[in-house]
Amino acid sequence: MDNNFVNSFRKYYKDTIRENFIKVFPNLIVNGIAFVVVYSFASFACNYSINYIDRMEGANNKILLKTLSTTFFYFVIFSTILFILVNFGFNLNTVLVLLGSAGLAIALSLKDSISNVSSGMMILLLEYFNIGDLIEVNGTTGYVQEFNLLVTSLRDSNGVLINIPNNTIVNGVLTNYTKNKNLSVYFYINVSNYDQTTDIKDLSAKIVSLLKEKSTFATNKDQIKVIVNDMSKEGTLLKIKIPIESKNFIAAKDEGQMLVRELIKNSKVNLVDYYYKDQPK
Repeated sequence: MDNNFVNSFRKYYKDTIRENFIKVFPNLIVNGIAFVVVYSFASFACNYSINYIDRMEGANNKILLKTLSTTFFYFVIFSTILFILVNFGFNLNTVLVLLGSAGLAIALSLKDSISNVSSGMMILLLEYFNIGDLIEVNGTTGYVQEFNLLVTSLRDSNGVLINIPNNTIVNGVLTNYTKNKNLSVYFYINVSNYDQTTDIKDLSAKIVSLLKEKSTFATNKDQIKVIVNDMSKEGTLLKIKIPIESKNFIAAKDEGQMLVRELIKNSKVNLVDYYYKDQPK
């Protein structure tokens, strides 16, 4: 008796499932094809717009345009999924409530990421920087290599790629050197005071003369300077300044340090510290 009841119950639900599947199968095929078509079109439009933006010259808002293109893609996909769910008989209000509850739970667990995204939107809207700009964030200097809503990637003077959370950029100290076409690169040497054979004034004059003669990136060679920045018992700190264009910062710094390094080596000058700081001002 029990076995007959179980078998009847199973048969009923198998028939019910089969019947319902036959009813929804055409709708499933149509909506599946519609989703593939919409996804393909949106993906093509997004990729085409991003490639077109990359080819644009003189555009200062490439980051914003790319982000808008990607946002449009996800908006179209999300809207299509909602339409398909409603077409299958789901209540739109119920779906939105469920999505809102899930979104709240996700937001609480990913609050740091949400903070970075909101900071990324602020960077875009206020145009803090563009790809290729030379910036400094809390003491880290480099060229903007990549940007997304979570992190900004900088390439420093050593070629190292550094990822900085957007929240750190917004809440930290940001300096955009590219917005100032002309700036100066500084680096320092600390000459030992125990070396009685080194004349600071003569060494400074030699450095200035060498940089004026061989520096290929200095924009105004009359502004190349070497000044005494600090003095201590151990050494005399010399500050070397080379005026440059922001786009040549890394190359100008490397060239300037190489020239001074060779001069120090050939002059047999003893140093306490060697190029311990290099940042644009």
